[in-house]
Amino acid sequence: MNVVCLGDSLTYGYGVYPDENWCYIIKKHFNIDLVNKGVNGDTSAGMLFRSFSDIINISPSHAIIMGGTNDLLMGYSIDTIIDNMSSLLMEIKDKGIIPYLGIQPPTNEYLAKKFWDGTIDYSQVNNNISIYRNEMIKFTNKFNINYFDFYNEFINNIRNLNYLFMDGIHPSKKGHELMAKIIKF
Repeated sequence: MNVVCLGDSLTYGYGVYPDENWCYIIKKHFNIDLVNKGVNGDTSAGMLFRSFSDIINISPSHAIIMGGTNDLLMGYSIDTIIDNMSSLLMEIKDKGIIPYLGIQPPTNEYLAKKFWDGTIDYSQVNNNISIYRNEMIKFTNKFNINYFDFYNEFINNIRNLNYLFMDGIHPSKKGHELMAKIIKF
């Protein structure tokens, strides 16, 4: 099995050592070939733009796609993110690659205001992530695409939320371990 992980800084592993990133953890756990194509600051449009070079040209058997947090932090519409991510998943599926959607964790409002950007309404960002999550679950169910619900996993660990983030946006080492734990092929 060979896998490409496409995403933003949550996939790249911003703020943690490379061997603490969820992609690296699953690479070791499953003993698979895995290429991490996470790009810090990327948006769903950027991911769609680079999907040919970063996924289709590599021709993996599986691809895990996660994005949209930067779009929401920048104020882009949920519909735009859903359109981009849906197009990306279908493009990959049409090429015979098994797609998986990663649903990003919510932000930690307190830590994000303190360590990231105090001007963003993280409550609204989290509300939009929840709406995005619900719509994408409907989409993946309709088209028989599997997903990894990192959002739900973080919400279920609400008492440990401060330990799961390094800055309110990006998962800590413990956050990445939690993300890797739910991945099954």
